[in-house]
Amino acid sequence: EETLTLQEVAMDENDVLSNSSFTISLLRASLSVGRVLPKGLQGCAFPLLKSMFGSIDTDTGFFSLTQEMDEITLLMDERCRAAFDAAAAVATVEYAPNKW
Repeated sequence: EETLTLQEVAMDENDVLSNSSFTISLLRASLSVGRVLPKGLQGCAFPLLKSMFGSIDTDTGFFSLTQEMDEITLLMDERCRAAFDAAAAVATVEYAPNKW
């Protein structure tokens, strides 16, 4: 069984840790965690697409979603969160109080 600890090596933002089971890329950005309930999905359609596919005038960001039976969990950087914040009048997202 392989184990890796971050204390074993000096790392910077371009480093990647990996073994046969997983790969970890380090990010400098803080990430927001949010959730969308089924009734809020339609209002979140545009920011979801913008986060997944990006836009011509911005750098790509970090975005991940997990669909469960009763909600969608979002993990996103500031660029993607800005897409949801800009659509806040119709896009209902509940955010965790802290960032990762």
